[in-house]
Amino acid sequence: MKINTIYYGSDSRKFQQLDESSVLSVNWRDYPKNAKEFHTKADLIMLHVNGNLAHQIYQLQRMKLCLLHSKSNLIVIGNMRYLRDYLKHGADEAFCESTPINRIITRAAYLGSIKLTKAAPKSELTKSFHPNKVKRAFDVTIAGLLLILLAPLFGLVSLLIRLESKGRVFYSSKRVGAGYQVFDFYKFRSMYTDADQRLTELMANNQYDSTVANLNPTANSHITVSGSTQLYNDDGPVDENVHHIQKKQRQQKAFFKWANDPRITKVGKFIRNTSIDELPQLINVLKGDMSIVGNRPLPLYEAEKLTTDKWARRFLAPAGLTGLWQVTKRAKSNDMSADERKQLDIQYAEENTFISDLRILFKTIPAMIQNENV
Repeated sequence: MKINTIYYGSDSRKFQQLDESSVLSVNWRDYPKNAKEFHTKADLIMLHVNGNLAHQIYQLQRMKLCLLHSKSNLIVIGNMRYLRDYLKHGADEAFCESTPINRIITRAAYLGSIKLTKAAPKSELTKSFHPNKVKRAFDVTIAGLLLILLAPLFGLVSLLIRLESKGRVFYSSKRVGAGYQVFDFYKFRSMYTDADQRLTELMANNQYDSTVANLNPTANSHITVSGSTQLYNDDGPVDENVHHIQKKQRQQKAFFKWANDPRITKVGKFIRNTSIDELPQLINVLKGDMSIVGNRPLPLYEAEKLTTDKWARRFLAPAGLTGLWQVTKRAKSNDMSADERKQLDIQYAEENTFISDLRILFKTIPAMIQNENV
């Protein structure tokens, strides 16, 4: 019996070689936009990646989130330089473009014949969230009214952003919401469009820790350390090593900041301090990606790490503009550990009601006031 294999890629020759195998039954699919388009009945997934490393890792992380609903093994075909990165980010096997096709097929046949034994969230923890009709009607009504009332403010902020710097008014990044669904998360752009090219200057001006400033930037202006990869957060590309240093500093209350961050525009500083940059997420609410109240949606690389039964329950709740931990300890968030935030997210997912949503919403306005410049 042939191994049921799905090939995600753009190399028709590679697909033909795989399809001619006597042990694989291969189907060609476009890269899935979300978990709903993922074919879970396959015994084996073969992902053919291309582009820069950051894009390849992004594709791999998206596929891993889709695989939460499946026990299929994953083989990645890509650049020989990045084989360790593929394995590090969850591939069960990795091959370079020049690997003989017979070797790939032999390994694929073996992996396709066995099931994954590593722990994965229970199916009930990865189901899609479907809000009740009252909550959804409330979300649509509030988001719609606010978008109408705030239309003049949207226009003014958009104009100011464009006058200060060229580029798009809105910034979008991939986030993971309820049921591990991935969506485009909108914000007003608060940084220059060449923010990633300013990282070298930013690292040199780190006001808290000289360790980060001593990292050697590469010639292409991206701060990348050998053996590391790039991740994406709200501010654009960030080196994985830098991200881990930042996380460690937060835990030690030594915050990773720079005086007069050169990436942030003057308008951007104002809209961040007043939370105006978050207002475009009302569009996400109308689209059904988010709710007014819920757990904050996470970047892919963070969501990928919260796939055990212990933490996956937070994804039973909708992604929200505001949530329980924001109003519980927002003013003292510097003292709140990551585990405390995740516990509050789980508490909300298990105990939320429409009345509790209203209480959180009424506490949000005073909690939004920020005295510290970002």
